[in-house]
Amino acid sequence: MNRRLGIVLLALAVPLLAATPAGAAPYAARLTLRLSDVGPGYLMGDDSGCGVIAGEGATWELTQIYLDHPHLGCAAQLTEMWAPVGSPPRPSAITSAAYLFRDTTGPALELQQARDVVAYVAGVARDSLTPLSAPAIGDEAVAFRTDDALVLGRANRPGAIVLWRSGRVLALVLAADLRADVVSAATWLADAQQRRIANPSPLRPGENDDAEVPLDDPGLAPDVRWLGHDLRPRGLPRLVLRESSIEGDNGAVATLRYGSRPYNSDVQLDLWRRADWRRLVRTRFGQLVWHERCARATSVPVPVGRAVIYAGYERPQKHCGDTPPDRFLAHVVYKGVVVAVNAVGCFRCRDATGPYDSRAGMRAVVRAMRPRTPAANPLARPAPPAAASAPTAARAASGARA
Repeated sequence: MNRRLGIVLLALAVPLLAATPAGAAPYAARLTLRLSDVGPGYLMGDDSGCGVIAGEGATWELTQIYLDHPHLGCAAQLTEMWAPVGSPPRPSAITSAAYLFRDTTGPALELQQARDVVAYVAGVARDSLTPLSAPAIGDEAVAFRTDDALVLGRANRPGAIVLWRSGRVLALVLAADLRADVVSAATWLADAQQRRIANPSPLRPGENDDAEVPLDDPGLAPDVRWLGHDLRPRGLPRLVLRESSIEGDNGAVATLRYGSRPYNSDVQLDLWRRADWRRLVRTRFGQLVWHERCARATSVPVPVGRAVIYAGYERPQKHCGDTPPDRFLAHVVYKGVVVAVNAVGCFRCRDATGPYDSRAGMRAVVRAMRPRTPAANPLARPAPPAAASAPTAARAASGARA
């Protein structure tokens, strides 16, 4: 089916989509796997979201099923960033999807087009699918092996898929990896998702928050200093940890980004080993703003360390003091790590603006900085036995209640 036809069909289907169960998308999101289901070390993928099995990329048969049986579903992608020490190989990439229909007819018809559904939802080539023995999950199920899964940006990786119907829900799990037993892992994960479908619970705010996951990596060497998961200083907007990464910007060991609104970054913490930091600050790049002639430094007392706030300028000044500073950053030095707060990331560009780009903002940040331990992360739970033999789901538990 060509793209234009797919767009037209979906436009015609909008009134039918309104006939799907009220709150279908939020409810369907309850029926997919969560971070707490797969063990520590996983991140939520950027392609997670909600939609339908129809339109561009889908066969005409799948689009026709949607037109006759409106539905809405959600898919979650989970990627392994690190593994607990001593754990068996786990899938590096997991896809979990659930689609809610008005009755059981729609998902039953989808199962009759199982290869096309798997190819569309899981993003694998249809001719790469090899049938496997179907596990006893839900009301009816099929399973496939593929050599066309995407793992960490690399295509043509081995994977296993389980597609099943549970009442009026159509669900799918894909497990992909080069080393793990993907068949056992996919069946185990499908069983875990089926338990959610049989006994759905609300998706609580922050339950899939993976902002701290990189910081729990057992291989992260330096002492991690942070502001907590959120910071609420007096007179300034609340800051929430939006993202963290190891091997961060410009060679930093780790980077933490805090924002007062979703998807924004008001404060960035770059953590450096002290030896690397000493090398950095000898370079022109490492001296941007704070080492300029007109920059002014203010020392701030902090526990077991020393902090300096710098007030400088985005562009070098001919005469110091003619205009007020327009860039504020800080360096906090501890025994094992140096934290650069809102370090300038490039020549003549503005990385951070807003109330924290000020002396008061920098002072609040450096005073709030403290050590972090992995125990602070509520998702740091024991990993599931991904290599265990595939469990058998009770058929009596199948079916979702909206």
